[in-house]
Amino acid sequence: MTAPTHYAFSFLLNSLLGVPALTALFSCIASLLPDIDHPDSLAGRIFPGLSKKLLVKWGHRTTTHSFFAIAVFCVASLPFLLLGKTVYVAVTASFISHIFLDLFNRSGVKLFSPFHAKEYISFHTEKLRIRVKSWQEYLILFLIIISCVMVSGETLSMNKAARTLTRFFYKHYDGAYSDFKIYSEDICFANVDYFDPVLSKIVKGKFMVLSMFPEKGYFLKCSSSGEPDYSSHNRLIISKEEVSEIELLDSGIKRQQKNLRGRSLRELAALPPDCIISGTIKLKNYRPDIKNSDYIRVSHSPTESTITLICAMSGELGEIIELERMRNAELDTLKAKLPSYQIERLQAERERIEKQIRSYNKKGFYSNYKAIIRLNDKIKKIDSRIDSLSMQDSAGADDTVSSQISMMESSFGVEWNVWVLEK
Repeated sequence: MTAPTHYAFSFLLNSLLGVPALTALFSCIASLLPDIDHPDSLAGRIFPGLSKKLLVKWGHRTTTHSFFAIAVFCVASLPFLLLGKTVYVAVTASFISHIFLDLFNRSGVKLFSPFHAKEYISFHTEKLRIRVKSWQEYLILFLIIISCVMVSGETLSMNKAARTLTRFFYKHYDGAYSDFKIYSEDICFANVDYFDPVLSKIVKGKFMVLSMFPEKGYFLKCSSSGEPDYSSHNRLIISKEEVSEIELLDSGIKRQQKNLRGRSLRELAALPPDCIISGTIKLKNYRPDIKNSDYIRVSHSPTESTITLICAMSGELGEIIELERMRNAELDTLKAKLPSYQIERLQAERERIEKQIRSYNKKGFYSNYKAIIRLNDKIKKIDSRIDSLSMQDSAGADDTVSSQISMMESSFGVEWNVWVLEK
């Protein structure tokens, strides 16, 4: 039989024995080991040198498919008892299931090898025996899989089995990251043993997983009761190199998060307090003066600036929300440099002074003579300044500033798209 058939049959056997699905998934890999005596098998390809030696010495379906191999494997598997009796039973049952199933092949099995060469076959009638990779085997495999789903409620996956096996023996970051990609729509927790650079030692903690990347993960500390504590000081970034062991736990509960979009930064101020925000904010034709942090990253292109939020808290967006006000202030500063803008301001000032002179005249010219003369002198200075600025404006001395203002007024835009994770 082929590897999928052996694996599926051993999973069915373990399910009938009451072995939990996750334990069965990795235990069933033992069902592939007897075929190590064939270089083209999965086990043979993993250990090609040993496989070729076994094939030359005894042949296929001989010693590795015998009672002798079962006895050796049962003894060699005794360390599995440290993981529990159920694990030991599942592993040995998986190994034995392979030999039992091969009794139904065309060629049979030498059960007493290497002490006796007699071949044992289930059916004496050749038509009842199963040819490897034939329609008969595929039909049996289909029926076994259907039975597995009915008995255990689990679908079979070799990749899932491999992940379960590696996670069971070695709780490494890459395995947790792979699991997070699968369960990322759910609330995931993690038990993490990691190096704390402040304490200079390995510490343990339970966290809610906010997000995971190939080289580092973002986590939220949990209280003693196991509930996540939504406070900025409880967030933690743990790099892959710092992780000693990590076990990802899928709660099966969907994340309570919503997708929000907008075109005004001021709308971000309405987000709930202490919520966790991930997403992007794009500013067209504007370069914000914001420094990068662990949770906020800024990048620039010739026409656009992108602010990336990585598990940021709503309280950390104050500087970003102020960007529109800062942009408007910068625009006012540029406008103040233009002659036309200054002329408008001076003309408004001239009108205010003329209005004040008329008021003094009504009250009495001679009694307000000094004040009227002083205000007329101001008007003369303003007129002189207006004439000077008019000449600059006519010469196009501030075309560069005008171009900057035009671009900021016509091309500036805001577009944000974020995911908000609430308590």
